[in-house]
Amino acid sequence: MRHSCVLARHLLRSDRRLQLIVMCEASVSKTARVILDYLRRNPDAQDTLSGIAEWWLPEDVAKPRTASIKQALDELVSAGLVFEHQGKDSQVSYRMTVYGLRELERQILKEEG
Repeated sequence: MRHSCVLARHLLRSDRRLQLIVMCEASVSKTARVILDYLRRNPDAQDTLSGIAEWWLPEDVAKPRTASIKQALDELVSAGLVFEHQGKDSQVSYRMTVYGLRELERQILKEEG
């Protein structure tokens, strides 16, 4: 990866699979958390990069640059938490994976307990 990573790397173990989550730059990490929070509340959501930039990010915070949103999505895809799909119209859309939903539920239970 050629991103300038400044935050720690976390290993998650699910079944026999290791997933490496690398959150780069504070803004990307924050953006990734906001995206995951949106998906936690809307697990069936699916949208394109422009739709995510417009609809998934709260209005009360400064919107990150599209490049930062794309980088956050790439990190979430690499970690197996978000699925990237290219449609017949060549539009790329993103949605939560089943693995991602399980990991979010596990994290919430961990934080509550």
